[in-house]
Amino acid sequence: MNTALRPMSLGEILDRAIQVYRSRFWVFIGLSVFPAAGMTLLQLINLYWWKLRPADLLHILGINLGFFLYAAGEYHCSLFFHALVWPPLVLAASQTYLGERPGIGSSLRRCAVRWKSWTGLALIVQVLVVLVAEISAIAVMVGLAALADWLSRDNEEFMDPFMSAVMGTLIVAGYVFSLWLGTLYLQAVPTWGAEGLNLRKSLKRSRRLSQGSRWRLLAVRLAPVAMILIVDIAASSTIRLILLWVVRSMHHPFFLFSRIYGSTYVVFAGAVSLLLTPVFPIALTLVYYDQRIRKEGFDIEYMMETAGSVADAAVATTANDTELPECSPVTAEELGA
Repeated sequence: MNTALRPMSLGEILDRAIQVYRSRFWVFIGLSVFPAAGMTLLQLINLYWWKLRPADLLHILGINLGFFLYAAGEYHCSLFFHALVWPPLVLAASQTYLGERPGIGSSLRRCAVRWKSWTGLALIVQVLVVLVAEISAIAVMVGLAALADWLSRDNEEFMDPFMSAVMGTLIVAGYVFSLWLGTLYLQAVPTWGAEGLNLRKSLKRSRRLSQGSRWRLLAVRLAPVAMILIVDIAASSTIRLILLWVVRSMHHPFFLFSRIYGSTYVVFAGAVSLLLTPVFPIALTLVYYDQRIRKEGFDIEYMMETAGSVADAAVATTANDTELPECSPVTAEELGA
C-alpha cells in the first residue's frame, strides 16, 4: 500500500485505517485470533462448567458486587488479551502504511525477540489505563456506600436507589477516565514497536506525542467500541428473537434453549471481536505517524532515508554492472623501454 505521508484529519485517519485493514486483511485477522478465541473459550467454559451468575453472587450495602466483579474480571481478561496482540498488529500496520508487506510470523517474531518487554507493555497499559481509574472509582464507591449506610439508618428505602445511581455513575465515570488516561499512554505501543524503545522511554515519548491530539486519540478509541456495541446489541436481539420464535413454534419453555442462546451469542460475539480487533491498533498507528509528521517532520526524514537507500542501491548496482577494461600483460622489454 503506497500512500503519501502527510498530516491527516480524524476522518482521513479512520478512512485510511480501513484501507490498511483491507489491504492486508488476512494478516490482521490471523493476528487477532488469540484474543477472540481466548475470550470465547473462557465464556463457554463459564457457561457450561463454572456457571457463574453475576446476579447470584455477593451483595454488600445494597451493591451487587457479584455483577461488578464479574464484569470487571471479564473486562480485564479481554483487555489483557487484546493488549498482547496490539504490538504485532501495530507492527503490521506500520509496515503496510510505509509500503512494505507484513506477515503474521514476521510480526510475531519481532515481538517475541523482546518477549519480556512485550508482556510488560501489556501489563503496564492495563495498569495505567484501567486499574488507576478503577481504584479511584472503588475508593469513592466505598466512601459513598458508608455514607449511604449511615443516612439510611432511619430510612431503609433510601439505600437501594441511591446505591444504584452511584454504581451507574461511577461505572460510566471510571470508563471515561480510563479512556482519557489511554490517550496519554497508548501511544507507547506504536512507539515501542516502531522505534524499539524500552518501556520507560516508550511511556515518556507517548506523553510527548499525545500532546495536542488527545481528543483525536479518544475518538479513535471510541470508534471501534461504538461499532462493537452496535453490532453486539443487534446480534443479541436478532438471536433472541429467532429463539423466541422457535420456542413458540415448538411450544417449549425458553429456559430449555437458554444454553443454545448463550452459546450462539458467545460465538457470534467472538466473531465480531475477531473482525473489529485490528481497527483500533491500525488507527492508533496512523495517529502515531501523523503526530510524528506534525511534530518532527517524519515525512521529510523518511523521504530522505528512502532516497538514500535507493541511491546506495543504484550505486552498488552500477558498480557491479560496470566492466573494467582488460589490461594486457606487460613484458620485460616494455618495462625496459
